[in-house]
Amino acid sequence: MKKYISIITAVILAIGISGCKKDFLSLEANPNLPSQTTPQLILAGAIVTVPNITISYLNPYDVWSGYLSWNGGVVPPSTLFQYTFTNGTYGNFWTELYSNATNFNNLITLASKDASLSHFQAIAMIMKAWDFQNLVDNYGDVPYSQAFQPSTILFPKYDKAADIYADIYKQLDAAIAVAGKDGISPGASDPMFGGDMAKWVQTANTLKLRIALRESNLATGTTPPPFATTLPASGDGYLTTDALINPGYANTAGQQNPFYGNFVLDATGNPAANSNVYRANAFSVKYLQNTDDTLRLSRIFSLAAPVGSPAGTKPSVYYGNVYGDAVGIQGTANVSGAGPAFSKGATQSSIFILASESYLQQAEAVERKWIAGDASALYVKGIEADFNYLGLSKDDADTYAAANPITKNSNPIQNIIDQEWVTFLNGYDSFEAFNNYRRTGYPNLPSSVDPAAISNHLPTRLYYPSSEQTANPDNYVTVDPFTTKIFWAK
Repeated sequence: MKKYISIITAVILAIGISGCKKDFLSLEANPNLPSQTTPQLILAGAIVTVPNITISYLNPYDVWSGYLSWNGGVVPPSTLFQYTFTNGTYGNFWTELYSNATNFNNLITLASKDASLSHFQAIAMIMKAWDFQNLVDNYGDVPYSQAFQPSTILFPKYDKAADIYADIYKQLDAAIAVAGKDGISPGASDPMFGGDMAKWVQTANTLKLRIALRESNLATGTTPPPFATTLPASGDGYLTTDALINPGYANTAGQQNPFYGNFVLDATGNPAANSNVYRANAFSVKYLQNTDDTLRLSRIFSLAAPVGSPAGTKPSVYYGNVYGDAVGIQGTANVSGAGPAFSKGATQSSIFILASESYLQQAEAVERKWIAGDASALYVKGIEADFNYLGLSKDDADTYAAANPITKNSNPIQNIIDQEWVTFLNGYDSFEAFNNYRRTGYPNLPSSVDPAAISNHLPTRLYYPSSEQTANPDNYVTVDPFTTKIFWAK
């Protein structure tokens, strides 16, 4: 799978990682910072790498979350249709997250020695927490307390996933405190908020809420997880605007918006490689049609020519392939691709967290009585924010929300999670949608219909990668990706 990396990312990877001698037995890059790097380079490069991770390495979750399926013009892989993946499959997610966490850890080390770099330190602490939440959510127990010490610890122990969750929540609280100190503004070296620390504090609180909600199955009644003691009431403490990343994307090879360059057009104007591999999943298309969500359908997916129509027929329908169906699978012309909301151009911003997710998470927390607020109003705000991002009007959003209230089907939590699933159709974080499914069962996502599939239900996790088996043999463990669950999963 082609990986799209901006120039600034390439610079930091070259300076911040390969510029240091890497211990072959270590899963991380050397944390000893080379003298020629700067906090500005580290910050910019590490943040810009984030959408490359979520877009370039999470394609299995695009399928497992019911968003995309395989195109009939190419041979479907057994690893995806039949679940025959191994510890040698999908290992880049582990590697890229640890590499990214290394860069943020390096920045924390550098900034902690210079009080003027407090804002750099706070941002790095927030983003390192994001990296480790993703590692836990994918693998469970992972190296944490002994990570980033390759010169003294060759085989870092695996910390308990629940302990890591509790600690990264504390680190987010600590980051909020550091963000309030005086310091040099990151300015343009922060391609997300331009150094606006109030937005970073909102991001930290939104991530804290995401972490707490992930443990909803372990909570007792209206009491959130024990570590979640500092969640703000609903309101401006959380993100109210979209958190977007744009380092200056350009229609040049290696500098395009990662989603656009992966799923729409390459820099020469030809269809991107993955646009001819991954197309719409029948589940998502039918879900939006069955819920009369046709406006968002028209923005999320493109039109296709009716199945069975002559070549060259004008596109007029929305169609998706059934996951695992190698017989009825259709080709590019007859299957919907990325819609106009995601085909604006190579310079469009990448998504980190949308305001719609923030509002819907708050609605869930209020419904669970974890925080104060109006769950119904937050639910509507979440829908309005999603319609707005897709280029649709507030009136359209309110009409849809009125027909699909939080009380629909007498299950507010399901309705909230279902709406959150639709917001993730924006093509930026299918992994988050899959995590919500694993903790709640909503929506009821389809498994592969391939008769040769080795399981009749979706995987519960991935294997620890083969690279870890080689690099950390003392702690590597074997798991079953269909029965071994992450500690918070339902």
